[in-house]
Amino acid sequence: SLTTLSNKLLKKKNKKYNNIRDLGINLLAEIESRVDFPEDVIPKLEKKNIQKIYKDLEISLKSIIEGYKKGVLINDGINILLLGSPNSGKSTLFNAFLDRERSVVSNIAGTTRDSVSEEVLFDDKLFNVIDTAGVPRKKQKDQIDRYASKLSLSTLDSSLVSFIVIDSSEGINFEDLRLINESVENYCTPILILNKWDLLNEEDKDRINSNIKIQLKKFTWLKIIRISALTKKGLNKFSTTLDEINLQLNNRVDTSDLNLYFRELWVANPPHPFRGKRAKLKYVTQYDTQPPSFSFNLSSRIPKNYISFIENKLRSDHNFNNVALKIKVKI
Repeated sequence: SLTTLSNKLLKKKNKKYNNIRDLGINLLAEIESRVDFPEDVIPKLEKKNIQKIYKDLEISLKSIIEGYKKGVLINDGINILLLGSPNSGKSTLFNAFLDRERSVVSNIAGTTRDSVSEEVLFDDKLFNVIDTAGVPRKKQKDQIDRYASKLSLSTLDSSLVSFIVIDSSEGINFEDLRLINESVENYCTPILILNKWDLLNEEDKDRINSNIKIQLKKFTWLKIIRISALTKKGLNKFSTTLDEINLQLNNRVDTSDLNLYFRELWVANPPHPFRGKRAKLKYVTQYDTQPPSFSFNLSSRIPKNYISFIENKLRSDHNFNNVALKIKVKI
């Protein structure tokens, strides 16, 4: 809400807040100077001067509002979405984070049908954790489950990170893979949570790990955390993992370095011609963070597999190892 946002602004006077405050003061000062002093004392106030200050103020406010929508609060808190099949242990994990019961826990699948949100501290960093309704298989959905499932997935576009909670005893199913795909397509970084790991013997653990390598061949960059939400074993791994993810989400590559790197790459490994034309790289820039967003200005289109190649190179060589990336290609 607006009240919550203003309270956080006042609580933490960071650069964004100070910038907005200064712009607002400058705008008022410019206007008041024309009202309080005669024309012969104060030089004539140019309309474009006020318009420039107003535009800067508008851009800064828009940045704050868009950031808030993305769950990026002024104090660097971000939205984390808990997703998974019914009875995978999402609500147990949610309660474990809070160290109290906030979501209803039951052995009956589909107990949680409403989203529940709470602020959680991981090593003094604020995260807004959202427990959602389980996403059952299509054949198992009744009308209420279908609606709850749709609401769960709709929250992806306002979150930067999703925890895909999986029952380790059952392994990854089709719906889990769909959730991973949905997260990546919405530029929400998925982290795989293998819950109930303590219930497996060594043979089952080896089998699950082997299956994961095969099933996640397309997403080898995903972070995986193995835990027991019920006994809270492994919960200490979340702070370190979120620190790493947060650094990557806020990582920014210098434009000149980015262009030098990709020009050399383009020469060494050029894309295959698309419909008879081989694309030339004009310019590349990183235009945003959270999620890291890149724009490639090209002479013509490139094959889809080359975009995947670009993503992999950004991850491996520019410290975006485990986060979802947003790549735009402009012709």
